[in-house]
Amino acid sequence: MFAKLRRGIPGLCLLLLLAAPCLARAEQPVARVVTLFGYAPYCFTIPALKSVHRELLTPGEDSLHFQGYSWDIIREALHRAGFSIELSVAPWKRAYRATMQGEYDLLFPATKTPSREKIFTFGKVPVNDSRALLYVRKDSTLEWAGLDRLPFMNVAVQRGFSYGDEWEAIQPDQLRKYEVNSIELGFGMLLSGRVQAFAGYEANWDYVARQMEITDQLRKLPVFHNGLEYAIARRSDPQACLKLRALDRSMREMLEDGTIRDLRVKWKLAPLE
Repeated sequence: MFAKLRRGIPGLCLLLLLAAPCLARAEQPVARVVTLFGYAPYCFTIPALKSVHRELLTPGEDSLHFQGYSWDIIREALHRAGFSIELSVAPWKRAYRATMQGEYDLLFPATKTPSREKIFTFGKVPVNDSRALLYVRKDSTLEWAGLDRLPFMNVAVQRGFSYGDEWEAIQPDQLRKYEVNSIELGFGMLLSGRVQAFAGYEANWDYVARQMEITDQLRKLPVFHNGLEYAIARRSDPQACLKLRALDRSMREMLEDGTIRDLRVKWKLAPLE
């Protein structure tokens, strides 16, 4: 009997050794995180629109298909706080609705609005900035005199994006806004003459314009809104709010130790003011 037991010990040890990583994964606290497609250089999939659903990433692991400046910050901060990340990527409206319904703990990046603040708690440290402006064709004669002085025209806007209170207050008889599902589509409408301007966030729209090789066909009007974007958690979910606070603590550390500065250099972004 003892001989049989001794023969079985090496096999048992091997089994425990193989099971150890699985047990470690199971014990690691998990933050369920959702974000959006096509928001380069802040967050985007490779290839574009690649589906990412509940990809589990333990500390030190990165996604196989998702990258970007804001993602680098979120991933590093949550891993520093000791969380594994269950990452999903979805269209903005679907991600927003699912987070409202409790399917995810954290959603990023999100702009503060009064309606959102009734439902969500916002992080204290922004994950990225958003400078809103209008793109026009190079040959456009449109001159900038402020949002309230714009002539009536057709303007493309990215579906689900916030461009600030002043922009939201513009009435349909002042501007006709056409919602688009991608930055590429909006630029296509602009260059084909279907709209006279395309409202966008400078870092993201510039990145796509470079990828499309159309920068020399565009002209940018002055910035009309300087915004910041954050990670958010549902106010009614105490566990999600605790994870958001842990994220904030790690992000403050990253500001102090220069990690965020280095990430801005990596992604060719202007220094934080």
